[in-house]
Amino acid sequence: MTDRLKKPLKILFLCLVGLVPAVALAQGASVGVAAFSVNGPKDQQYLSGAAQDAVMGALIKKGVAARPVAQSLDPDKLKDVSQGRGQDALLVAGRINIVGQTYRVLLKWVDAAGQVSQDYLEVPDVNQLLPRLEAFAASRLQAPVAVSAAPPAAAPKAAPAPAAKAERPPKVFLPEPAPVPAPVPAASKEEKKREEKTAKREKVEPRPSAKVAPAEAQSDYASVSQRLPFEVRALAYGDADGDGNPEVLLTGQSDLYVYRLNGSDLQEVARYPGKKLDHFVKVDIMPDPAGGNPWIVLTNLRGSLAAGKILRLQGSSLIPVIEDIPYQLRVVRQGGTVRLLGQPYRGDSGRYPTYELKIVGNKIEPGEKLSIPTEIGLYNFDFLPGGSGDGFALAGLTPSGKLKLFKEEGGKYKAAWSSRESYGGSANDVPVEVKDAFNEVVADYYVVPVRLQALDGAPVPELVVAKNDALLKDIIGRKPVIADGRMVKLKWDPLGMQEAWSSKKVDGSILDYLVTSGPGARKLMVAVRMRDQGFFEGIGRKDSVLLVYDLN
Repeated sequence: MTDRLKKPLKILFLCLVGLVPAVALAQGASVGVAAFSVNGPKDQQYLSGAAQDAVMGALIKKGVAARPVAQSLDPDKLKDVSQGRGQDALLVAGRINIVGQTYRVLLKWVDAAGQVSQDYLEVPDVNQLLPRLEAFAASRLQAPVAVSAAPPAAAPKAAPAPAAKAERPPKVFLPEPAPVPAPVPAASKEEKKREEKTAKREKVEPRPSAKVAPAEAQSDYASVSQRLPFEVRALAYGDADGDGNPEVLLTGQSDLYVYRLNGSDLQEVARYPGKKLDHFVKVDIMPDPAGGNPWIVLTNLRGSLAAGKILRLQGSSLIPVIEDIPYQLRVVRQGGTVRLLGQPYRGDSGRYPTYELKIVGNKIEPGEKLSIPTEIGLYNFDFLPGGSGDGFALAGLTPSGKLKLFKEEGGKYKAAWSSRESYGGSANDVPVEVKDAFNEVVADYYVVPVRLQALDGAPVPELVVAKNDALLKDIIGRKPVIADGRMVKLKWDPLGMQEAWSSKKVDGSILDYLVTSGPGARKLMVAVRMRDQGFFEGIGRKDSVLLVYDLN
């Protein structure tokens, strides 16, 4: 035999060998798919069952009978678990490791002969995870068409079936004992459920969906300020000096600026310089409890310590009232009441409770501990107006960006709805080694989340939230540089949260925002840190602007 013939014959032989297990899968019993194990945050453990459903869906679409295995299986012990079962042609398991914004998936499967195979998938966004995993499983767990490995002459001829067996369609299969009837595919059950739901549609209210439909209407800003020569971090708006006219407050890394709006331009009124290690990450305005000029509440983080301040604007000067407050601070307005809230800060990954703070002389002390879920934190939640649709009382964003609505039951907030889409994304960070409970460094930056704001006067929950698309840059380490930010207005309906309005994307990141006034005169003010252009993005200083949108 010549070398020219050897090579194609060798390729043909390998192809035929590769078809054997695939044919066995098509003719064997079902494929068992275990729930995936998930190494990541608690609020993403739902991916265990979702990933299992995605793999089963991929197999069912290819005509393979797949069945769920209730418990999650360790992929590293898959071969040992499969021994002695004998009921599945394949047993499939997987693991999802969540590292920051990256989802790394191990897919592993073992056949009836004990042959183990595996492959890996890496996805940069949770919104792409399930569709990518379904396509990945479909390509790796092949379900071939029925092919005969015997010579053509030995294959049974296609002939009319006897009248007594007319109900069974003719099949082509390898010569072996009569096949055992396969279990009913899961798709049949899904079809039955759809039929039942269709029959009851007139009697049953639609179930809210976790998927948020994107907004069709996109709006541009009504005005934009001049470029500000610093990297903005926080925004506040209101009467800061007691003269009845509103001021705009913006912070850089360690400077607080007070402006008045002149058309779309900002005119500086006062400036408060901080120290080298200061990070002015949040600012608010609240009434002086003693009836004097309003208080400016400033959250200041220095490494792993909080050193907040309360200031008062007098003329063109900012005068300290209380200093070195060891809490992250926030002013909340709820039902006409203004409350000063605080949360401990140590620069670590711990989730600390939220307290209502009280003023004792020239000190701030913790008062009542609030039942705000610790998965949300101090800044990324808001109370919903009383009487909101479906009884929701609180809205919040989790660290992974999931929007959740809570109901109050027995003095505690319990999650009642969660979105699939992610919102938020913050570039407001403090350079500090963030450690976990085992004293292991888990991040190089402590990230202060963007706020979430509910709109007053709405009969159903209406929220305004930022959505920044995060990209991980390797130029300066693990610090995320966020670009392409946009603002979204979300409104509740019986099908879940829907995007009612969206701004156009800005070439930068949204650091802070707020809604001014009430219904009929609402303005949305957005502080944007503009993106650098060119190779040195993320290294050089970035300018900032203030955008104003008309929400009417």
